[in-house]
Amino acid sequence: MNPVDPAGLEGTAYLSLQNPCNASCPMCLSWRDDSALPPDAVRGTLRALADDGWRRVIFTGGEFVTYPDFDELLDLTDRLGLDFGFITNGTVLDPARDDLLDSPRLTKVVLSRDFGDPERHAHWRKLPVFSDEAIADAFARLSARGVFCQVNTVLMPTNADLLDEFPRMPFWPSIDLWHLIPVKGAMAKGWNEELRARFAAQAAALAAAPQPGPRIVGPVPSGFADAPLLHIRSSRPTEDSVRDRTCAVERAQLYIDASGHVLPCNSIAWEERRTIGFGNLHEDSPRTVLERRRQALAADHNAERRGCHACDPLNFDTNTGAVAPLR
Repeated sequence: MNPVDPAGLEGTAYLSLQNPCNASCPMCLSWRDDSALPPDAVRGTLRALADDGWRRVIFTGGEFVTYPDFDELLDLTDRLGLDFGFITNGTVLDPARDDLLDSPRLTKVVLSRDFGDPERHAHWRKLPVFSDEAIADAFARLSARGVFCQVNTVLMPTNADLLDEFPRMPFWPSIDLWHLIPVKGAMAKGWNEELRARFAAQAAALAAAPQPGPRIVGPVPSGFADAPLLHIRSSRPTEDSVRDRTCAVERAQLYIDASGHVLPCNSIAWEERRTIGFGNLHEDSPRTVLERRRQALAADHNAERRGCHACDPLNFDTNTGAVAPLR
């Protein structure tokens, strides 16, 4: 079965319910901030999205399932006819959450995993050690139903030489897409040309391997540029990486941040969220923000931000000619 990535279809809204999380990932800023969307704002946003013709919601956060009354919100999502997916640190890939995993409206599951070794990964993200066998069982059932299964890996100097561990994980044959996302901020300063070259060689070898496994999307090679990884220190694109490229994400997707900011995507630098976005749910109704988005896109909003560092598989595919640009 070769499911279509729902995130590549128009009408996908990412909804970050909260920043508080049960993990403390060193490269993540979210858990250091206590922002969370009020439940009434979330319910109103879900209703506005459904009325506006949006088709699916990808829940994220902070670990989304720890949001108070999440099950009530999931029931509302179902009643509104919205499909859903989620990004998880592994907490929900557990038999105790089979009610969520067995939902017929579930279309996409993304697992964040930075090291093949489960104990090293758990230590790095300050999480319990989740059973790879339990994860494998969950992904096998999901894949058999046609749910799109993805792994996101934050690509860092500390794991660039360890990517060959991933195909040995028991759930790897069920994964459709492996998204390697370059670390930003201070950790990016650890890159050097030798590490970058070794990562590029290992990524090329993995991509060429005949074994079953996911399609790999990452920065080298990317649909944007082979910019040195040590230059990727913020969400701002560099001139070299965006020249003659087009961002397909903002026309197909929407990102609702736990701060209330409604953004074209989730790769916006924190200090730019107010100027790049379409509004804030603490100040405007969801319907007002969605209308403002329509007007902004019609006026080529953010036309100067022509792309970013392979931030999203949809951009990667569009700019390498794999799919037609969305209009």
